[in-house]
Amino acid sequence: MRSTQEFSRKQKRLPSWDYSSNGYYFVTICTQNHQSYLGNYLKGKIRLSSLGKIVEDIWGKIPMQFPIVELDYHVIMPNHIHGIIIIDHSLVSSDLLNRSIMITRDAMNNGKGGVTGKNNPMLSSHSLSKIIRWFKGRCTYEINKAFPQIVFKWQSSFHERIIRNEKELYQIRKYIIDNPLKWELDKYYLD
Repeated sequence: MRSTQEFSRKQKRLPSWDYSSNGYYFVTICTQNHQSYLGNYLKGKIRLSSLGKIVEDIWGKIPMQFPIVELDYHVIMPNHIHGIIIIDHSLVSSDLLNRSIMITRDAMNNGKGGVTGKNNPMLSSHSLSKIIRWFKGRCTYEINKAFPQIVFKWQSSFHERIIRNEKELYQIRKYIIDNPLKWELDKYYLD
């Protein structure tokens, strides 16, 4: 029997959309409890902390981990990151992509006894959720290794928007560029 909380949960992703398909995706990823670990605001600019610099470095490594990804505009704010991720399967040959999927399936099934089945979305090595999960996990690992006195965590999920046309892309890029100037009005701003 489902709890009342399960019925009231908002659907986070567009159910009919394949999040491993080619497209531009605007994502927002927040630190747990909106803690300002990643930097501070000073005179209209965000100054990244040491943790923020680790996040910046790992964001830049996403295309190395996922060859079908290109990165567009992004900004790291004190307690969240906004960025545009482009999934483009033409960047990699289909033969190489299929081998990558098989390696991912083998690794996830190897001795764990948990994840099985061809149609399991967790097995898609190139979905937006998989990309964000890798990014968050890598950041958390590197930050906690470098700063064991800090218990750094991300919020459990992330926000996404499928960018559907050039006008939206332009507006989102402008939002990303202007975001530091509007930090004190931002919904994630905490005194």
